[in-house]
Amino acid sequence: MKFNSVMTETGMKLRFFRRFVVSHSFRLGRLVSGHGFSRADQAHLAGGLQHSLRSLQRLELGFVTSLCGTAQSCALIQSQSARAPRAHALIQNKAVHRLTTRAASLVLLWCAAVAHAADLKLQTSVVAGNAATISASGGGSATLYVSGPGTAIKRQVQLGQAITISGEDLKNAGLYIVAIEGVGSGSFFVTSAPVASLAFLARPSRIPADTHDVISGTTFLFDHYQNLVMQPEAVKFDMSVNDQNLTRTEMSKNGIAYIKLDSSKKEGAAQFVASSGPASVRRVVQEVASDPCNIRMRAEPAKNGILVTTDPIRDCTGNPVPDGTIVTFTSTDDKGRSTVDARIKRGTAQAILPSSNNATISVAAGVVVGNEIHWRGGM
Repeated sequence: MKFNSVMTETGMKLRFFRRFVVSHSFRLGRLVSGHGFSRADQAHLAGGLQHSLRSLQRLELGFVTSLCGTAQSCALIQSQSARAPRAHALIQNKAVHRLTTRAASLVLLWCAAVAHAADLKLQTSVVAGNAATISASGGGSATLYVSGPGTAIKRQVQLGQAITISGEDLKNAGLYIVAIEGVGSGSFFVTSAPVASLAFLARPSRIPADTHDVISGTTFLFDHYQNLVMQPEAVKFDMSVNDQNLTRTEMSKNGIAYIKLDSSKKEGAAQFVASSGPASVRRVVQEVASDPCNIRMRAEPAKNGILVTTDPIRDCTGNPVPDGTIVTFTSTDDKGRSTVDARIKRGTAQAILPSSNNATISVAAGVVVGNEIHWRGGM
């Protein structure tokens, strides 16, 4: 009789639980899933669930404890269940165990709802290498999980106390996800530290003098931990060659600063320097004479033909054209055309053309054509 009466009483209470779960399923689902209500809504739901849970006082203490774990939100149930010494016999009955399983789901739901109502406060951003502080309301211990670029942390923390993630664990810039078991989750960004080093690319390494937008410089900005410095930073570019100096400042974008410069009018080894903050990198760009300009030659009789020699060949700004540059001499007469290629040596080019009594002699280097000479016999 006593067993049947207990069964009837338990069945009535479980039917009440089922009606409660159905009527609140939508609101509880939103609360537990993290879409959250106001504090008043959370308190109302927690209060209703707490009232329902008082009817579980005849459930066995160990069974409820195994469902709730060590969360403080289940302390009320544990204290009330301790006053039911005969509950152990009920738990052993399979039929009652099947019924109490539904009640157990409500216990877990209430524990999750109350725990979710706890506050988890995070910093929105942290500079790389600096510690981050997290605060979580409540009490007792919980497991902290942190996941970020090249970082994975799992450790026990005390709720209600300041939780610190050391700067050693926050060297890599990017998004970090934080979760505390039974409390909630959030995220924060680790931003790059100030500029500490540069990667500088200067192209090309050899350029013609007096040419527009021929030099390109690209810098990549990094902090002490080799994170690309994404925030805008001023980058200073200095170019100096033969006492000619050019300075320009560009703002970086997404960690990169880019510039294009003209070459100087005089040849020489240009010192190309990029700097930002304490970081500075130097590159050398060799500026050489550009295309020849105003080629002039003279002709004179030689033992085996006609000797042609150029004046010193320079570009349009007066820089000597490099030795080895090809100069083409051409002689045209009634016998046909004769062509001789000669290399500049010590600033001039020289060649022997076939003998002729009446010839037109021309000279060229690349696309530049020099003067013509009309040769008459020995004249």
